[in-house]
Amino acid sequence: MSAHHHHAHLFRVLIAGAIVVSALPAGLSLATRPSAVASPTTRIAGADRYATAVAVSQSYFSGPVQAVVVASGDTFPDGLTGAPLAAALKAPVLLVQPDAIPDTVKAELERLAPERIIILGGPGAVSRAVGAALAGYAGQVDRVAGTDRYATSAAVSAATFRGRVETAYVAMGANFPDALTGAAVAAGRGQPILLVKSDSLPSPVATELRRLAPKRIVIVGGSTAVSNRVAAQLGRLATTVVRTGAADRYTTAAGVSATSFPPGRGGSAFIVGGMSFSDAEAAAPIAGAMNAPLLLTKRDALPVAVRTELERLRPDHIVVVGGPDEVSEKLMAELSTLVRLRISSPGETETPTPGATPTVTLAPTATLRPTAKLRPSPTLAPTPTRSAAPAPTASQGATSSLAPPPALAGIVGYGASTTGGTGGTVTNVTSLSQLRALVKASGKRILILPRTRQTWDLAGTDLDITQPNVTLDGGGIIFKGAMVKILTSQVILQNVTSHPGDVTGNAADNDAFTVNGYKVCRDHIVFNHVEGIWGPDVGGLTLLGCVHDVTAQYSIFGEGLVHSAHAGSGTDPAGHSYSSNIADNFGNPANRVTYYRNLITTGVGRNPRFVGATCTDVIDSVFYNYSDGPSGNPTSLNLIGDSYKKGPAPAAAGLPFKTLAFRYSKDADFYNTLIPASTYLSGNQAIGFTFGTPKGDSATVLRSTPKCAPSVASSGAASGYAAVTTQAGPVIRSDQTQRLLNNVRNGTGVYYNGQHFAALNPTWP
Repeated sequence: MSAHHHHAHLFRVLIAGAIVVSALPAGLSLATRPSAVASPTTRIAGADRYATAVAVSQSYFSGPVQAVVVASGDTFPDGLTGAPLAAALKAPVLLVQPDAIPDTVKAELERLAPERIIILGGPGAVSRAVGAALAGYAGQVDRVAGTDRYATSAAVSAATFRGRVETAYVAMGANFPDALTGAAVAAGRGQPILLVKSDSLPSPVATELRRLAPKRIVIVGGSTAVSNRVAAQLGRLATTVVRTGAADRYTTAAGVSATSFPPGRGGSAFIVGGMSFSDAEAAAPIAGAMNAPLLLTKRDALPVAVRTELERLRPDHIVVVGGPDEVSEKLMAELSTLVRLRISSPGETETPTPGATPTVTLAPTATLRPTAKLRPSPTLAPTPTRSAAPAPTASQGATSSLAPPPALAGIVGYGASTTGGTGGTVTNVTSLSQLRALVKASGKRILILPRTRQTWDLAGTDLDITQPNVTLDGGGIIFKGAMVKILTSQVILQNVTSHPGDVTGNAADNDAFTVNGYKVCRDHIVFNHVEGIWGPDVGGLTLLGCVHDVTAQYSIFGEGLVHSAHAGSGTDPAGHSYSSNIADNFGNPANRVTYYRNLITTGVGRNPRFVGATCTDVIDSVFYNYSDGPSGNPTSLNLIGDSYKKGPAPAAAGLPFKTLAFRYSKDADFYNTLIPASTYLSGNQAIGFTFGTPKGDSATVLRSTPKCAPSVASSGAASGYAAVTTQAGPVIRSDQTQRLLNNVRNGTGVYYNGQHFAALNPTWP
């Protein structure tokens, strides 16, 4: 069993915390902009450190919430080492004085109305009197503490992580910069951060590391911060110890980012002043929950290492936490210019979506990483599961002029010119019936579903999107019981999760997602950070007939059902377990299709299947746990920079594992005549096996140069694999999303049966 499976929830309900896209709260200091295009930078600041933490909370959370983490605003250790806990719970961090709760914090606690408050640190950091006062704002108050900052970091880790972890981060406890940087990346990866002395390893920390048994320990900071003697002691507690450190705090932070995030990742980057810890206490958990880098800067000048890292990351948006005393207005303007330029790193040729630079952002949007599984403890008992969703906020369900959430990743490839609902009305959707009406309404519209994790049962009636010019952000919703079907053009789906199953309606024909162009051509469709599994026909994504100018990126498709409502025949007598299908419509096939950085996983076949597809690219993607990989009879296909990883499912099911990177396969109905020289392979890697040598027709279809120029440049199979296994899927992640990604990393996973699914998976949503 992998380390990921050894985690256990501390608060199953709290993990579904309410991170929302909201209008900017009063009191937020935003960098203004002279035109209708939103600023590429946002400043979140208050009058002091306590008000700044409140401003961060207001920017990302709508009350009521299920947890708030409270730490001292006078000292750094507890708030920073608690970042993984706060990120996992999707909880804001608020700061208090040792003996008083500032009025701004009291008001924010009233607004958030938390069910639970978790105090980090002992009475010397947050007094018992403050603890008693906090009880007036929540039904339960708990404290996680040790005898000193080192023991507290161990106690927080012990309360957060049940058992073995892949990686533990370690930083010096005497000063904050390294702990600040390590806290954000540890939170983003669902791993602990522990504090050590410069020249010794505190006993509580050593004990906790022995319990965690990490395979790798990352020391954040140079040898003057954490001595080589301590590094040697740490070396006895992990298989590998690596150090990320440099001459100064700014370069160290940039180095941690460079080893944690791929080039050209876009999205958000957080920046705080390098001379104060308090802003980072509030920012680090948010950066972690968004899996975003956190960098340090001088007040008036951007350090060279930080500028270089920003140029490598190419963020769409920069969030500065802290006022002008920490990051000057002059530097804010410089950061805005840097984002607008979208400077490309060498070898990076991706282009942002037209009109999407700078990113339209009125409030930061949380891009959530997988949740850490949290450990129950006597002082932190699980909260009873709610029987109903939290009450909607005042803005939910009302059409407004709010800006849409920014694209989770800049759209690339053939679908990059898709506009969806851009420029239209924005509606926060609160019910399935409301959603069904809105996807059939006319006009440009942006539909934002609740950010909390919920399951909406389609009950056998497909969610048919029939009118164009719509963007649907699925938030935390899982659709089950039927499929999501696109019957129009100009559609952007992001963060949409579809798990149809095979128990209702026309289950035999259910795919997770279908674009149907059999009768009328459909064009300009985008699937961005979506997840489609458990369809009895095609588990993931099907493009039928005349569908063109499509991009599917950073998404997960597959895990189709085997023994299910779809009757088997021919080569698949047990039924279907398919991942993705691009099918022809009697001589009018799909055209101009980009699959970029997707996970195609745990399907017996159609991984994907290409029938007549023209100018189709699968680039920097991952194929995992399949019996038969990419196959078909395309007109023109590029498979570039992809990773093929062998998994255990075929052998467990008694099926062969086919080692060709592409296998020619005729279709009985369409394109049953060989199309020679159609398929270009380049830069692909095999993991756990060696590619087979194409023979016969499978060799005849190969070509030495692309027939259609690739729609997006590959950054290489290794880079693609890293991006897919850390970023693919909806950003508000379900347990299934994390399981699918863990399967790839750990080499696990099986094929699923349909009619036995409830018995095998009693918690199936």
